[in-house]
Amino acid sequence: MRDFSAFRQPTTMGIATALFFSGITFAATLPYGAIVGIETLHIPKETYALLLTVSALAGAFASVVLGYISDRISDRRVLVLGCALMGALGYGLIYFSHTQWAFFLAHGVIMPFGFALFSQTFSFARTFYNLRHPDQAEFMVSVLRSIFAISWVIIPPIAGWVAAQGQVFDVYGIAALGYLGAALIFVLMMRDDRTKVGFDSKPVDGGSVEAPARGIALPIVFGLLGITLIKTALGLHIITMPLVIISELDGDLTDVGIFASLAALIEIPCMLAWAFALNRYSNHAIIAFNALLYALYLLLLSQAESVSTVLWLQGLNGVSSAALLSITISYMQDAIRGRVGLSTSLMDVVRVISVSVGAGIFGLVSIRYGYLEVFVVAGALAALGGVVLWLAHAGKWAH
Repeated sequence: MRDFSAFRQPTTMGIATALFFSGITFAATLPYGAIVGIETLHIPKETYALLLTVSALAGAFASVVLGYISDRISDRRVLVLGCALMGALGYGLIYFSHTQWAFFLAHGVIMPFGFALFSQTFSFARTFYNLRHPDQAEFMVSVLRSIFAISWVIIPPIAGWVAAQGQVFDVYGIAALGYLGAALIFVLMMRDDRTKVGFDSKPVDGGSVEAPARGIALPIVFGLLGITLIKTALGLHIITMPLVIISELDGDLTDVGIFASLAALIEIPCMLAWAFALNRYSNHAIIAFNALLYALYLLLLSQAESVSTVLWLQGLNGVSSAALLSITISYMQDAIRGRVGLSTSLMDVVRVISVSVGAGIFGLVSIRYGYLEVFVVAGALAALGGVVLWLAHAGKWAH
């Protein structure tokens, strides 16, 4: 029987609350990023795609640096707090300015550090549980990812309503408050020495920390390639779906909020189910299976003719993306043994590469063919990523 003692840790509540606030920052803005940039600020599609690429490259640099530092700093909480404050600064700038230059400055310079709040929080969490509850660490990371998803149930309809009643820039004000909320949680946690983890922290049982690996095993390298392809498909879906709802299916901002909320509502129980499935199946097997399921969803989505069709398909989206968003975290955190911070930074590096590739694909396909055709390409990438990941581990499904 699984031990649930980690849930009783006061730190778990703090991490969960911080991740909920972190989720607000994404849930309030991601469905509307392209709408603000392309439709409201009138940034050309090619320029918007270039901005995503620049932001992604800056994010890769920021993430690797932060990951390297986090494995050598005596208090990981400081890095999490810094990322939260940078995020509040960047989105606050967009909220108050309403200009192209603010949008460029925030996404190109400031937000690469703000976006790292997500990975740095999970880096802190995995290190904490590795030290306090090593047998529950992977399970707890997947459970905490479901807490992050709760914000996607609550916030998108609220953000959509706020944007419809006021102006779409208001969603960035909501996100800035989310970053400040996460910062406040870690300020409070820093008052409790029991929440401190760093390079000099020791396991509670008095054992030794696992020795760092010298590199990444070859199967993991190919596995990361597969996950990058899958993440590219996920990113293309996030960028394109709001534009499809508004431009192709005659929907409105409220419909965008309902779409994001419904998908997250289905994801939450599925994330918990996939976390328990780790008892029987390997993480790469779960990811590979759901990549193929997600590819099917995207291909069906490319044929959608109404908003209601999109909403009906969210059952398939929720089941598959639940695993692709949660189980991939544990997979990447185990990539470099003994280097949780550096391994977790792979989350952002993979995100950066996938965003860069996705931005190029979005620009080329949407301009030449249209928004719906982007889903066809994304489906092919998801399927290919699942196959590559499965083959990288010799087709093994069980532990």
